[in-house]
Amino acid sequence: MKYYWKIISIAVYACCIISAGHTQVRHSDENLPKDNLSASFHAGRREALRKLMPPNSIVAIFAYPTRTFSNDVDYVYHPNPDMYYFSGYKEPESLLLIFKEMQTDSAGSFNELFFVRRRDSLREQFTGRRLGIEGVKTLLGFRRVYNSDDFGDFSIDLKKFNVIFDVLPDTAGELRNLVNEFILKSSIRPTDKTLYEEYRIIYNYITEKNLKTFLDNRKNLFNSVPYKNDPLIQRLIARPDSTGL
Repeated sequence: MKYYWKIISIAVYACCIISAGHTQVRHSDENLPKDNLSASFHAGRREALRKLMPPNSIVAIFAYPTRTFSNDVDYVYHPNPDMYYFSGYKEPESLLLIFKEMQTDSAGSFNELFFVRRRDSLREQFTGRRLGIEGVKTLLGFRRVYNSDDFGDFSIDLKKFNVIFDVLPDTAGELRNLVNEFILKSSIRPTDKTLYEEYRIIYNYITEKNLKTFLDNRKNLFNSVPYKNDPLIQRLIARPDSTGL
């Protein structure tokens, strides 16, 4: 009887080992961020963008910041559509730099640099797997990839380029250091949020038919700071027609 129990015990133990092995294999493939489009598709979009860029320019694309509800609950993360369109990357804490012309440094030639979220095995147990440097190289096809928290130490002078960017993310949370280092390296001024709101309204709602009414209603506002110092707003006031729009 003892002999049979010993056999059963060994069999159960072996099953546990096999089961654990299969679980480990499955988990190695689970929860990896997957792209619905091929790496070549995103690379093609970057090449198409370069054809539209002026000489000596770079396009800077930041990931969207994460958002927290009631100080301790994370909203479901929504990636920046531009970041996804041009890279396939869906994680926060990242910056993609696309150069018009080929550049050269001590590590070789490049026309794009990608700074992505660092791998963190402890946090990934709770917030999901991260691609990291090697994942971005392997799955998304980028050659020059670095951790985003190393951007401040990366030797590049963005001041000599014409920097094209959308509104910079809030200089708070996990993007704070990345955005602040970008501002220092490029000497650009962050977009004033009040100005950005006016840009958004003009872009989405103003037409040639209602432009004059819109400008009349905002006459006093547009004569104040920061509007009176903004060349786009002042150009629109000077040419209140379809040409200005």
